[in-house]
Amino acid sequence: MIERVKGWLEQAPLAPFVLPFMVVVPFYQGNRLRSPIDDSLPTLWVLLVFALLLVFIFRVILKDLRLAAIFAVIWTGFFTHGPTIADYVAEIGWKHWAAIAVLGLLAFDVGRRLPREEEKLSKAMLWTNVGALALTLPTTLLAVYQTVELEMGRPDPQDVFAQFEAEADEQSPDVWHIVMDRYANRAVFAEAYDFDNTPFLNALRARGFAVEDEAFSNYQITAQSLSSTLNADYLDRLIEMQGNDLDSVPQIEAVRASQASWFFANEDYELVFASTWADISHTHDLADRFVNPRPVSQVQRGILDQSLISRIGKLFSLPYVSGRLDQCYREPAKFAELRQIAGEPQRKYVFAHFLIPHPPYVLDKDGVCKSRQTEIEWTRKRNFIEQVEYSNTQLLALIDAILAGPRPATIILQGDEGPYPAQYAGDEQFRSTPLAPKLSWANVGPDLWREKTGILMAVRHAEGETDYAPATPINLYPLVLNRDFNGKLPVRPERNFIFRDVTKIHQWTDVTEQLRPSATEGQAAE
Repeated sequence: MIERVKGWLEQAPLAPFVLPFMVVVPFYQGNRLRSPIDDSLPTLWVLLVFALLLVFIFRVILKDLRLAAIFAVIWTGFFTHGPTIADYVAEIGWKHWAAIAVLGLLAFDVGRRLPREEEKLSKAMLWTNVGALALTLPTTLLAVYQTVELEMGRPDPQDVFAQFEAEADEQSPDVWHIVMDRYANRAVFAEAYDFDNTPFLNALRARGFAVEDEAFSNYQITAQSLSSTLNADYLDRLIEMQGNDLDSVPQIEAVRASQASWFFANEDYELVFASTWADISHTHDLADRFVNPRPVSQVQRGILDQSLISRIGKLFSLPYVSGRLDQCYREPAKFAELRQIAGEPQRKYVFAHFLIPHPPYVLDKDGVCKSRQTEIEWTRKRNFIEQVEYSNTQLLALIDAILAGPRPATIILQGDEGPYPAQYAGDEQFRSTPLAPKLSWANVGPDLWREKTGILMAVRHAEGETDYAPATPINLYPLVLNRDFNGKLPVRPERNFIFRDVTKIHQWTDVTEQLRPSATEGQAAE
């Protein structure tokens, strides 16, 4: 038996197809509580096809399958891990490229020295396969075990959140739900950014919107906020059922197959999903149509950025290679495509998530793509506000296109969370600063809570003038469906929650009274 396995390992071109697991699995392992496994599988398939292509090319050139397999391992390793090794030598610059060149010469030399004799080549194939399996198999098996364990403990969002009780008829309007990530409310803009957003809010009001100037998110990060909003409920039961206090995947799944989406799908609306590179809104389970130019996901981008293909592509500003340049292209292209969709006659539910004014700060107020150097030279406030000003211009143009379209439409415009306070904005990687220190959100106080949860909130019903927008997003769908779709959705008490810290993201403190004291007084009176 051992001899048969040994003989097979001496001949089988196994290692090139093991190496992609060495690339994808560690990345997935580091993100398995924040990204569904489905997000990593497409990258794995691409790398497996790449390995197959390399083996085929080297087989044609070298005339031996074993030799071709070892060459494929050498050069796949160079392309996927060479730049990461060079990062230890120097940042991007001539020293970095010199290190990559040295690694390339080393890979060439190793290939040149490979034996051609039958016995030695079989032995080289044996040790290449054994080495690849030894490096990959333990982490892959661990990832499979942990994934199965996680999936068994993850509840189906359809078992957690109640189905929306409503019904569309011939008079029911289109619904456009537009989410601007980290778009603050009027007070936060004024106090934290010295920016007066009143002209934009007044422009919304002039178009029939009700605008809530003092709106706050129910939760402080996107996965929690959107999963709550799109299912019109709080997350307590979801967290109780999942059993893992750090796992955000059930919330992502609750966005990708929300009760809002199920309602419109069951009512024969076309579901248009304008997605992003971020895992929370990169794809959707029920969408009929996607609006996502340059659709490279967060997982794919993380793996691609480690590769030599990415480093070379960035030198020549190639599409799909630079996440920064793709973002420059993506957001304007999404607005343009949505304006076209606004003119289409079919019934539609459009959910559009924009990662602006969220970083990276790539666009100026005119939508021109800034260089990285310009971003560094500008202040954080200016970078942020110029993306706000660009967003405002594009939002008004999109709203005007919707209102001029052939279908009546109810429009929701909101932020999902507020911006990070400057002293805790390390996630922006601004000026290459390290990540912000761990922050106990429970202790920072109302001023920073307001900054992190203060959001844009505006609603316009299809018939025109609207006199009310909720103070938190949880009641957006009860508001819209109860009025426009004969709905019977319960209206929830509007509460605001802050988690303790990044290690306890599902342990919340109710801060409603500190953010909106008049709200708790009103509820007490009721």
